[in-house]
Amino acid sequence: MRVLSGIIGLVIVTLFSTGVFAQTADLYKKALTYYVKGDYTRASEVFKEYVSEKPDAAAYYMLGYSLYKIGRHDEARKYFKQAYLIDPGFSPSKIDYSVLRRK
Repeated sequence: MRVLSGIIGLVIVTLFSTGVFAQTADLYKKALTYYVKGDYTRASEVFKEYVSEKPDAAAYYMLGYSLYKIGRHDEARKYFKQAYLIDPGFSPSKIDYSVLRRK
């Protein structure tokens, strides 16, 4: 009985997490697309949604840079700092833009 419960639990977690990860990856791609097109306000909104689900140094950095581009410098500074708190060795060169080429 415990084995069956464990298997059912594992299946549920797997199904749930697969959908969440795919959805989260789509958010990141969407935010980068807005950023590359110069729609920094929308990019910042989507990056905020993304980091609320998956705290990630690159996404925090891009969120900060999006806010910087629209003149919200104090708020941007907060997100730049968060990027380096998550990953002290973070560098903007680590940002993966290749997700924009993926289907």
